[in-house]
Amino acid sequence: ATSGFGLGAVLVPMVNFFIQSIGWRDAAVVMGGIVWVVGIPIALMMRRRPEDHGMLPDGDAGASRASAAEGPTFAETDFTLGEALASRAFWLLNVNFAFRAMIISAVTIHFVPAMVAKDFSPGAAASLFAFLGVMTLPGRLGIGFMSDRLDKRRLGASVSLIIGLSMLIAIWAQSLWQVLLFLTVYGVAIGGGGAAMFAIRGEYFGRRAFATISGFGSIFQALGAMVGTTLAGFTFDRTGNYDIAFYTYAALSLVAIAAIAGARRPIPRRLALR
Repeated sequence: ATSGFGLGAVLVPMVNFFIQSIGWRDAAVVMGGIVWVVGIPIALMMRRRPEDHGMLPDGDAGASRASAAEGPTFAETDFTLGEALASRAFWLLNVNFAFRAMIISAVTIHFVPAMVAKDFSPGAAASLFAFLGVMTLPGRLGIGFMSDRLDKRRLGASVSLIIGLSMLIAIWAQSLWQVLLFLTVYGVAIGGGGAAMFAIRGEYFGRRAFATISGFGSIFQALGAMVGTTLAGFTFDRTGNYDIAFYTYAALSLVAIAAIAGARRPIPRRLALR
């Protein structure tokens, strides 16, 4: 489901074409119209639960369409928001997610200036960003598949390590093939990180309050994004490059790894007391 984020990046060259041809204001109107034409019909076709289609989460079997529609028949622990906030895992996971948001926001917002600083044209930078979006797809699909079969904490820690290493590659990259190497490594990692984030959150806290818990967790992601983009802009304005910011992100990956490694699956207090 998260593959749409990667596919959306393919539209960046088209957006750049509109901006160059008709100006950013008219381009924004055109893109808004496309969102209406495509997004509204898709939203109307969406369903809330797998049970609405006679299925169970994660491919679980053992229920007919009629019985599945009545609700889940498998073992599932659903946390309330209060129970999630009281768990150590919630806070540790969000430290990791904030780290990821910090880097993604910084790279996304500063991508074109960073590529221009490496002597690429704005048009070439837009094409490279589209390439980045495509490179997230193997991570979203591959790591999403592995998340259903392997330890999600280890996958999350591995993804955080790769993201940190990709920041070092970004500093080193100058030629086209070096930039493509960075985009490949970074793209696969952030794509996989997105899939793993939703998977581990759902596994740890269940579905009943998933949206509420995710919404509260997004506060930490927003804070991480704010810090990441500000740090990148601040360092570029004073040094003419993003090296200090990227070195900082690489170092913080160690904190992110430790956080998710320590986030063991929680048990609601009401069950632990039984």
